[in-house]
Amino acid sequence: MNQTEPVVPASTGKSLRITLGAAAGAALAVLGYVPFVWWMQSVFDVPQPSVHPEGLPLSVDPPAVGYWVSWAVPGVAVLLCTLATIPSRPARQFALPLAIAFLALAGLLAWFFVSMDLFFTAD
Repeated sequence: MNQTEPVVPASTGKSLRITLGAAAGAALAVLGYVPFVWWMQSVFDVPQPSVHPEGLPLSVDPPAVGYWVSWAVPGVAVLLCTLATIPSRPARQFALPLAIAFLALAGLLAWFFVSMDLFFTAD
């Protein structure tokens, strides 16, 4: 009696969902993250950090809590949406790469723009 493993079709859609999720997360971060943060900061009147040009970077007034919250809210929202997909394997295969790509790129963008807000002074 020869028992063989069942043949799984080559195109199950898993790799497509993973690829599309990563691409969607990257696009969402690059095209939507910073504009959404700026929109939230303008709608909620978040005070921008002030930099003193005559001093060192140590002379920066600490930004308000709302400033940091505005940069964190989109990432938390993406994580919560990703957690909502846990029961469904196909949705999870799309959402997890989306969240990883979004958080990685959004973290880099936040690092760049926050450092520009805090430490860049036009002479």
